[in-house]
Formats: sequence, C-alpha cells, structure tokens
Amino acid sequence: MTDPILDGQKTLKPLFDKRALMVGAVLGGCVAPAILLIINYQNSPRKENIKKALLLIGLLNVLVFGSILAPVDSFPNRIPDAVFGLVILSAVYAIIVFFVSQDLQAHAQQGGTFYSAWGAAGIAIAASGVVVGASYLYMSQLSFDTKTYDSAMNQFSINEQKSFEVYDLMERGQFIEASIFVEDEAIPAWEANINLTDTVASIKDLPKNYIEYNNVLKEYCSLRLESLDVIDEYLTNPTEQTRWHVDLIHSEIDQILKRLDELSR
Repeated sequence: MTDPILDGQKTLKPLFDKRALMVGAVLGGCVAPAILLIINYQNSPRKENIKKALLLIGLLNVLVFGSILAPVDSFPNRIPDAVFGLVILSAVYAIIVFFVSQDLQAHAQQGGTFYSAWGAAGIAIAASGVVVGASYLYMSQLSFDTKTYDSAMNQFSINEQKSFEVYDLMERGQFIEASIFVEDEAIPAWEANINLTDTVASIKDLPKNYIEYNNVLKEYCSLRLESLDVIDEYLTNPTEQTRWHVDLIHSEIDQILKRLDELSR
C-alpha cells in the first residue's frame, strides 16, 4: 500500500531526524532547530506538521530574544539562566516529539534517509556566531540601515547552510556528486557571501564593532572558498596528503569562528 502523501514523488530527499534536531537545539538554541526544520520543510512531502512546529519554535525564539531585550529587573531576567535554558530545551523537545516525530518515522519506513547529527552540529555551531552577533547588535541603539544589514545577514546564513550539504554528500561517499555540488552550488554561495559583506561594509554610519565583525566575516568567507578548493582536490585525489590539507584548513576555520564568537559578545 502506498502513502498518499508520497503519490507521484519518485525519490525522498534526506531529512534531519529527532536526534539531529535536538543536537541543533543544544548547540544552537532555538534558532538552530528552526533552520533544520526549514530544510526538512523544503525536502519533505509532509509539510503540515513541520509548519506547525516551525510556528511554535518561532514563538519560542520571540520569547528568548524578548527576554534578552527585557529590562534587567523584569520577570524573565529573574529566572536563573540554567532553569530558563532547560525549560526552552524541554519545550523544543516536546514540539519535535508531538509534531514531527511520527512523520520522521514514516519517512524512515518509506526508505527515506537522514542527514547526520554531525551535519546538524556543524550547522548549529557555524550559525551560532552570526546568531549571537545579531542578538548583541539588537541590544544597542542602532542608527544605521538595519534593514539592509539584517537582510544581508539573513541571506548570508541561507547561503552558508546551503553550502554545508557538501559534507553530507561526502559522508555518504557520493564524491562525484559532491565535486559537482562544490562547483555549481557551494562556491557560488560563498562568492555571494563575500558580496554580502561588501554590501554591509557600504552601509553608512556602521558602528566600529560591526565593521570589525564584518571584516572577520569576510576572512571567514575567503577561508571557506579556500576550503572548497581543497575539498574538491581531495574528492578527485583522496590521498593522505589531501586529507591532511582538508583537516588543516578546517582547523583554521575553527579558529576564525572562535574570533567571530568573541567579537559578537
């Protein structure tokens, strides 16, 4: 018996499972599972429950950022950070179990595959610097074109997440597909991100801390482009030496992500 939801769908695209969604929540707060669910929404034929889960997690994000912006002596800021974080994680878990768990099980029963939890962790960690930076920036009085800035950062995050699909292809051993993806999707995504940092740099009256953050973000883009060249070399010539080169460039990326995290505090 066929699933009516899948009628006419030839292949199932991979999704993030419950474990990956919670890994994202632990490492990236409410924003990371929302990003992962957006990817699931794009890939899954079962969209209704994902839409409901996204709405509720969106409300959780409003609550979290509202508490950040709330006055120091207000009720949200009287709740211990550990308790508040545990409540938010529990809420995310409940939303995932109630709204998307059954659909994920159905996806598996239909022979669908899942992205790795490591992929979810990478997305959460890489996106966290931008997210933390955005929350910090909103806490100050902004006198520049925030609409342009926010639009650029939002598109930056979308491009970044898209490029990370190469790691899932590599993990599944699809080296030819990964090499094509690097050339057709990942490299253009990071070239677009460099252009976005130029757009941010052109914003009038951009505060000094924003300028510094944006400069490091541009370095990050350049490193990502360099890493893709190295990855493409490894995909076509998977030797110990090219693997070592991949690990080396990713250690440099880890260092620049730490710099971004420090600047966003």
